Amino acid sequence: MVLHAFDAIDALAPVKKVLVVAPDMEKVTKTVQSEVSDVEVVIQHEALGTGHAVACTREAMAGFNGNIIVLYSDTPLMTAQTFQKFDELMQTCDVGVIGFNAKDPAGYGRLLQNNEANVIAIREHKEASAQELEVTFCNSGVIGMSGRHFSALLDKLSNDNEKGEYYLTDVIEYAAASGLKVAAIECDEGEVQGVNSQQQLSFAEAVFQSRARAAAMANGVNLVAPPTVYFSYDTVIEADVVIEPNVVFGPCVHVMSGAIIRAFSHIEGAFVGPGAIVGPYARLRPGTRLSSNSKVGNFVEIKNADIAQGAKVNHLSYVGD
Repeated sequence: MVLHAFDAIDALAPVKKVLVVAPDMEKVTKTVQSEVSDVEVVIQHEALGTGHAVACTREAMAGFNGNIIVLYSDTPLMTAQTFQKFDELMQTCDVGVIGFNAKDPAGYGRLLQNNEANVIAIREHKEASAQELEVTFCNSGVIGMSGRHFSALLDKLSNDNEKGEYYLTDVIEYAAASGLKVAAIECDEGEVQGVNSQQQLSFAEAVFQSRARAAAMANGVNLVAPPTVYFSYDTVIEADVVIEPNVVFGPCVHVMSGAIIRAFSHIEGAFVGPGAIVGPYARLRPGTRLSSNSKVGNFVEIKNADIAQGAKVNHLSYVGD
């Protein structure tokens, strides 16, 4: 999920990327470092809240005066378009926040604004007054700060609360009280869907798949039965590819123009050249490279092997290494 966040923010061409993880997250760290160039890893040794997590990046952000945007890996559906809009906002203010209008705001922190539409505080649901609870404009969690004020605002954070944690949301009120301009943009509620359970993960996956299918078809891919095709976050399918029903793409797949992926095939870590035909019922495993106009047919499995131009492995075969 954290790779979705990095992917969405790439549209802004960030000059610095920092990943904050707990001490026991070596697998996450290794995965991100293999996929995201020039990412700096910071370890939060104690789980003392979002404000503390961001404060752990002080050394990494020392001397940086650009805009700093804090993202979360448990909201993987936020889009590049929203971050581009947020970046434009950050050119006009000192602190920014992304909000959404909730159909049911129960449990969400409310974004409180003054008559000029500047944000003056984020009020947590359990601490909100009856009047504040009527507000439906809620906090997504994403906050941006000018690097010029970054350290000073973090200095103001306190853990004087029930959980003894440092909340990043407190930055908003401190900034407003200091006379800094705090502004907000609105995004669709569906983008900020959090993932805290298997059920929520399946919902987010369904949204992602729907987006991926729509993007593929808009780019000229022929999906014969769109709801039955499943993509990974990094799947690359070029125009004029035909994908038949019940096909699954694992990570690291690139399919070139003119290829045909027949029904019930499973592909991961593979390159499919132009005009190649795969399946039905074929499995391409990592390291597979199909050259142009090659063919992998019924019940064939290929692993870590090159199938040359025009070559055919028609049926009931295993080609490995």
